[in-house]
Amino acid sequence: MQKQDRYCLSNLRSQLLDHSVYAEVASVEDLRRFMQDHVFAVWDFMSLLKRLQQDLTCTNVPWFPARNAKAARLINDIVIGEETDVDPDGSYVSHLDLYLRAMEDVGASTHQFDTFHSLARAGTSIEAAMVQTEVPPHVQAFVAHTMMLAQSGSTEEVLAAFFYGREDIIPEMFSRLRKILPGARKTNDPLRHLSTISSGTLSSMVTVTGQWGGSCSMDWLRTRRRRTSGRCTQRATASRLGSTFGMAH
Repeated sequence: MQKQDRYCLSNLRSQLLDHSVYAEVASVEDLRRFMQDHVFAVWDFMSLLKRLQQDLTCTNVPWFPARNAKAARLINDIVIGEETDVDPDGSYVSHLDLYLRAMEDVGASTHQFDTFHSLARAGTSIEAAMVQTEVPPHVQAFVAHTMMLAQSGSTEEVLAAFFYGREDIIPEMFSRLRKILPGARKTNDPLRHLSTISSGTLSSMVTVTGQWGGSCSMDWLRTRRRRTSGRCTQRATASRLGSTFGMAH
């Protein structure tokens, strides 16, 4: 990776991890408000991952081997963890469903997201479903950006947004939020589902680091010869993530 690339990514990462939202989430009531917005980012995350699964593995019929088995294995491993992780009771569950359980645990309303989800699943466009359910503008902007990338971005742009804008940031985000959640690992604690998501996300990052030496997405950016596009995507991703993390008052 070029020195300029490393410097750019380091600065963007610092901006996200130094965001004021961490100071604003100082109580369970703050956490409820945060989660009611943030659940949309938990949901649209999977569209980026599914796009990568389409690009780097074979999801078509007839099936053919992936061009890069290492990349295919990495993406499929992440998909397994995100779609069918093991919950505190030993059952299989998606991270989105775990997050919704965590919202219920802390008393955050899932009504807005549940209504949006039902509309979108029934065929209403994502944009119209968000408008109908009165999703906050900053969340609408974030989701629209994610959908644009997932549907029409290049493979390297999606890789950049997924690994540098999400996977590399999320573990530390949860780590900082958990500092206000003492006892979250206890079996009978109402915040145990949030703790499970955090642990699962950290496990995912161990997979990335272990299999690809922590440089998986940049390897692909090198081979695809689209560095400039990737850097621009990082700036846009950082901006959108910052907007979503800003809590609505």
